[in-house]
Parts: sequence; C-alpha cells; structure tokens
Amino acid sequence: MLVVEADPEVQEQMARALRRRGLRVVGTSSGDGALALVLAWEVDLILISEDLPGRNGVEVTRLIHQARPGARIIVLATTPEPEVQDAAISAGAIGCVRKPLELTSLGLWLAPETKALESSSAVAE
Repeated sequence: MLVVEADPEVQEQMARALRRRGLRVVGTSSGDGALALVLAWEVDLILISEDLPGRNGVEVTRLIHQARPGARIIVLATTPEPEVQDAAISAGAIGCVRKPLELTSLGLWLAPETKALESSSAVAE
C-alpha cells in the first residue's frame, strides 16, 4: 500500500495505523514521488491526499491511472464535496474519503489486502 501525504506526521500516523492492521505500507510526500514508486513497483492500493504541493492529488491520480489503469486509488480530501468526489472518480480513483482518515471509512477497500496478507501468512507458517 502507498500513502501519499505532504505532512510527514500525518503520513506516519496513517502508515502506523495501517501497519497495525498487518499491511505493508510505503509513504511519500509528493505526487512525483508517488509516480516514481508506482512506476517502479506494483502497488495494491494507493491513498493519496488531494492537497499535495505542486501537482494536486486528483492530477496525480489521473497520471497514475494512465500509467497503471488497474491501480486502486482512494483520494483523501479535507472537504470531499461532490465536485471533488466527481473529479477524483473521473481521474480514475475508486473512492474519495474525508481527512483525517479513519480506517473504518476505507471499509471494503482494505478487505482484499487484509485477506491476501492472512492467506500469505497462513502459507508461510
């Protein structure tokens, strides 16, 4: 999983909470960093802040979606108003949720990662 958040403290809080759920998390603070990571590695799920410096999260979502059409991207918005949600979905996101992030708001989007992790750890034991 990739967390793209400009504020290092917020990024670390999100990553820590996701790791407690057993997920592997990589973080970056910029859209360009996100693009580089997505082009270098397969990423199952991307959480991307709408308010990034330089290229905003919706623009980066569009670029990631063009490069990796199968990537599952969720835009994190301070104010997920209908126009922000529509822009995120049009750019290729599978959803748009309110910041600060509450893991319960990710709901079923996290389920495949959690199940895959449980399956792989069951095989390894």
